[in-house]
Amino acid sequence: MKEITEEEWDKLPEEEKNNFTGSVKWKHGSQFYYQNGQLHRIDGPAYIKSNDYKEYWINGKQVSKEGQELYYFLMKFKGLV
Repeated sequence: MKEITEEEWDKLPEEEKNNFTGSVKWKHGSQFYYQNGQLHRIDGPAYIKSNDYKEYWINGKQVSKEGQELYYFLMKFKGLV
């Protein structure tokens, strides 16, 4: 997975941000995971704040931790991860 810094993110053209897949690490310690420009991560939180606050997102939609875990289980069961 591609990981870039806040400075690299700021320099990306809007079109690349809208299609970005990877993670962005911010100076203050927060990290965001994207797939095709949307917050997305199936094996953990897609947004991790520096104070350890976490949000779970799948295909740009916020879900509960339990919802994310179920989605990951189903994807593994289907052999897609």
